[in-house]
Amino acid sequence: MKISARSIPIWAILPVFLTIETALCAVLAAATLDSFVRRPQQGGGSITTLLPGFVYASATVMKVCLVSAVVSVVVGLGWRLFALSPSKRSSPGFPVWGIASIALTSSTPFLGALAVLGAQSLVAAPDVVWASHFSQVARSAVFVMLAIILAGVLAAVTSLIRRERPSMVPILGLVANMVLVGLFWHFRFYARGFDQDMWAPR
Repeated sequence: MKISARSIPIWAILPVFLTIETALCAVLAAATLDSFVRRPQQGGGSITTLLPGFVYASATVMKVCLVSAVVSVVVGLGWRLFALSPSKRSSPGFPVWGIASIALTSSTPFLGALAVLGAQSLVAAPDVVWASHFSQVARSAVFVMLAIILAGVLAAVTSLIRRERPSMVPILGLVANMVLVGLFWHFRFYARGFDQDMWAPR
């Protein structure tokens, strides 16, 4: 069987793309929050202290993305070693929806940081910021992150329906996003009163 000339470059680029986008979005998210989040007038505090649910959710996304990058390397090597060929019924072209499902996941921390700024502007007046409102801000941002992850699931399903190749790209995106949905549900990053030490209240 012949190796798809298009499949090998995709699997060679995918782990690099995942790693770079994850790192870049993490840096942008941290810089955005440190620069623009309005802290309480008294006491201040770090982003982790003020928004623990959001910070832990972002860290979870980054870990899953990095694991996905490693998995994509293994799959790429397997693709080359076993010389898998795509189905004749597969649609031509680049797997746009499959890549989109992965790109959405990696961008979640940065988009969530923007959601933090948006939620903060809605929860409190520009000149009035108190510590208690950060729980609602973090909760809102985590829900936005979850919505982005679900959008990644839909993108992966769309790719599978359109029979984009290589099919393992959307499968990887689907699995990564579904794992994140499960982790968000299990750890309840969106819970009111999420604490950096005790985590979600039970």
